[in-house]
Amino acid sequence: MWNPQPVAPSLVVLSPIGNTVWNQGSDQNIWWSTVGIPYNNPVNIKLVNATTSTEYTVISATTNDGLESFNVPNSIPGGNYIIKVSTAFGGNNYTNTSSSNIQIKAVLPDTPPQVSVSTSTLSLTYDVNNKESQLVASYTVLVSSGSKALNLRDNSFVIQLLDKNSSGVITNATAPNEVMAVSPNYVINPGDTKTFNLKSSFNPKAMFAGTYHTSLMFATGYQDASPQPLDIKVTANTTNSVTVIGELSPYITVISTPADINTKVTITGVRFNAKDSVVIDGVSFALGKGDIVINSTSIIFTPNLLSIAAGLHNVVVSDPVTGESNIIKLTLSGTPAPTPIPTPIPTPTPTPPPTTSTNPKGYFDAASCSALQGWAYDADISAASSFVHVYKDGLYGTGTFVGQYTADFSRPDVDTVNKITGNHGFNISTPTSLADGKSHSIYVYGINLAGTGGGNVLLAGSPKTILCKSGAATSTPPTPPVPPPIPSPTPTSTPTSTPAVSVHCSSGVTSVAVNTNVVYSPWGVKGGTGVYTYSWLGTDGLSGISSWGGIGKTYTSTGVKTATLTVTSGGASATATCGVTVTSAPSAFGNTVNSLLSNVIGGAQMIWDALVI
Repeated sequence: MWNPQPVAPSLVVLSPIGNTVWNQGSDQNIWWSTVGIPYNNPVNIKLVNATTSTEYTVISATTNDGLESFNVPNSIPGGNYIIKVSTAFGGNNYTNTSSSNIQIKAVLPDTPPQVSVSTSTLSLTYDVNNKESQLVASYTVLVSSGSKALNLRDNSFVIQLLDKNSSGVITNATAPNEVMAVSPNYVINPGDTKTFNLKSSFNPKAMFAGTYHTSLMFATGYQDASPQPLDIKVTANTTNSVTVIGELSPYITVISTPADINTKVTITGVRFNAKDSVVIDGVSFALGKGDIVINSTSIIFTPNLLSIAAGLHNVVVSDPVTGESNIIKLTLSGTPAPTPIPTPIPTPTPTPPPTTSTNPKGYFDAASCSALQGWAYDADISAASSFVHVYKDGLYGTGTFVGQYTADFSRPDVDTVNKITGNHGFNISTPTSLADGKSHSIYVYGINLAGTGGGNVLLAGSPKTILCKSGAATSTPPTPPVPPPIPSPTPTSTPTSTPAVSVHCSSGVTSVAVNTNVVYSPWGVKGGTGVYTYSWLGTDGLSGISSWGGIGKTYTSTGVKTATLTVTSGGASATATCGVTVTSAPSAFGNTVNSLLSNVIGGAQMIWDALVI
């Protein structure tokens, strides 16, 4: 009779065969085989970390059927693991492990890449002659890839130099040395963060005097194998400010504090010349006014001789070619010396009729990338040539002062119509500061001659808008056309009523992006008594009474916006309505090649970035 021999119990793990990758959250199968161990004998399954030996239970006391299906939990961290299957039977423990590893990959949430700045500095270096050499922006940046691999290329980081008004001046595209050394891509793996040292240099010799800082605007990367570039937002990215003297314009370093308005004031600086003007609170004083003395490093004057009263004043030294230097504050105290009382004349004389001070008259005829043209004169001294002041992107008080110019070009048409003599036209070579590839609104003021009544006046025809590429401004303006001048009204010998008030208004632009400040300005104001009040009402809650005439408004929604100005003088009033179309903010990139520079100064390095989507 055949008597079979008992079989020794055994357990063998069958899967995986070869190295296998499991993702967190995926469904997987574990296979094993037993001999001599009953079906209903409970089996325990664990995953053991191959590096730390930490055990993670998959299931306890499952049926001994050779298969367990389960979902890989996110609680098991990524790493290499082996499968361990065990059971107890007949007083013995049986255990077996897989012959190869399983790699469990952590599944990251879908997160975007990020760039943050841990340190940022802006410093100025000097050459052996102690002249400004380089303006160096240094950043320590942390770049996180997010949930996908991030590829960085040359010129991935965009750094912009900004002036004291936070307007862009020069833009450089650069990259860390580690990125520049790898072609074509420097790869940051999913979930990783890399630290880079980033530097960018600017040439102070090509800058106007002033205070500057830099900002790391954004970084550009490519996720995985995508051909589409991705702009990466940067946080905490503005450096400290540095003052540059530069080599392009006059620059004030210090101004004295006189004991009173009868004590001389000394402005100390660099690159002053006899053509410069001292502009105090918007009024220009050139060589020959009062007791002004202009040397290369100092300007000296007595405030009282320029009719400058006690108080706080803004002082600018303006060069007619390069524009303004920095603005400095001047505090004056005291009162002017008393005016002697004349000895009475024994014989009475007839009382003369009261004199009427008249504001300057003129018109801003034309603006181009070659010249700014028009005419102006002070009606109190109509035979004398006067000055005009040019501002960009806003009226006096809000716009940027461009320069002072003399209206001494022959305009016989102006003389004929207004029944005056002298030269009163201006034909200004368009300043290079306006040739920066940006649209600028130009405002021209007729300047009241010193010693006469009246005040400075915004010329009719202002503003005019030009857009000139860098280098487009010409050194010699063309011969100006002879447009019909605005005729001066012929006064009646005995006015019987207040002249009617008239006014126009303009925003200087036809459309802007949402969240852009719009400045509405009056022009061509005349009539009445010459003293005006300005009241504004408009869409989106625009309202206010303006002391200087204009009003600003930042629109937060799109659409057509309007502003209505009411000007009142001597009981008479007039209204004018102007407006602007507010559009959605433009995307950072389009289907054209764009410069990243918002303002370029001659001699500065230009870097372009092209993107086609």
